[in-house]
Amino acid sequence: MTRRILAVFLVALLGAAGMACGSLKDGRIKSDFLKENPTVTVTAVVSGKSGGSRLYKHIRFLRPGKTVECEVVWGYQQAKRDWRIFYKSEPGLAGTLSRPDVGSTTGAPGCQARRHEVARRDESENGPRSGRRNMKGALRIALLSVAVFGSAFGADAPPLKLSHGWIVVKTGARERVALEKAGFRIAPSVNPHNGQGTASVTVELLNGFLELIYPDPTVPVSPALRAGAEKFRLKSAWRETGYSPIGIVFDRTPATPEKLPFPTWKVSADWMEKGTFIEIMTPKEMPKAVSLSISSHSESTRARENEALARDPVKGAMFLHPNGARRLTGMQVVAPSADGLPPAASYIAEHGLVKFDVGKQWLLDVTLDDGTQGVTKDLRPDLPMVIHY
Repeated sequence: MTRRILAVFLVALLGAAGMACGSLKDGRIKSDFLKENPTVTVTAVVSGKSGGSRLYKHIRFLRPGKTVECEVVWGYQQAKRDWRIFYKSEPGLAGTLSRPDVGSTTGAPGCQARRHEVARRDESENGPRSGRRNMKGALRIALLSVAVFGSAFGADAPPLKLSHGWIVVKTGARERVALEKAGFRIAPSVNPHNGQGTASVTVELLNGFLELIYPDPTVPVSPALRAGAEKFRLKSAWRETGYSPIGIVFDRTPATPEKLPFPTWKVSADWMEKGTFIEIMTPKEMPKAVSLSISSHSESTRARENEALARDPVKGAMFLHPNGARRLTGMQVVAPSADGLPPAASYIAEHGLVKFDVGKQWLLDVTLDDGTQGVTKDLRPDLPMVIHY
């Protein structure tokens, strides 16, 4: 009798658990997705990884007038009486989003990049193209390859580490107000870049920072950096000039190769420590492209400095943002055309350091703390920046 009662109890318990998990129907997921994306056609809802009270669903869909199938991964977590969405990936090619449990979206740029590539390939088949156009096509194909196959390199030690991102703004950086309204504290010090003719203000994070750089007429320009100073001026007027206002900076790691698989060039300035330099990964021949560079500091040095500062009762206040954000965990750069993405972009995306995409206009998409609060702040039009935390 006891065994029978126990068996009935276990069946009932397992049945209740199955009913709770089974209550999340594919139709509910499709409905949730279409509420946010009413113009698309959902082609399938496929179950992904699950564990405990969490389920991941791969939602495949077609955009209006498109034949390339895209995919997103949504994560649902079981609450007391219902399921809530706690994770949303960015779109990728169907079948490429394989690790939603750790936030991996190696195919995220792929769906967009693939659609652009199909269009360009159709054009090239219908008429001759110059060598310059063929080079653009090669870059798009390279970025597509990274989007689809980049996860194969994910297990390797990264050759670089994301340090910080910057945006060039008008003199005085009044755009800082947009960051303050989003709940960030601007660090109290203004950073003059002697010899470069610029200055900057920052939002300091425990493992990096966000920087607003601006031309400053009170900061001297050295003869060797006049061209660079002019480039920053053009970047500050990016809406009119077409120059990218965005820069992404990386730190070296023990796995950084002595020579990268693409040409680079070095810059030194008065404001840097003696004997140090910034290694630029964006070719000089692409002045309007996004700036990709390697810092003159090592990642370990920066981390130790920040840890010491954070413990200081006065200086550590700049890390305590009212919105609760603390760490830099991801970045994506959107360029208005493939011309804005240098060859190094494919290498960087291949190693999962930063994502790149082609869209309507320049945009720096920043993720802090893996987006655990579920908050998104769109700082446009003041800054070409969207922040998730």
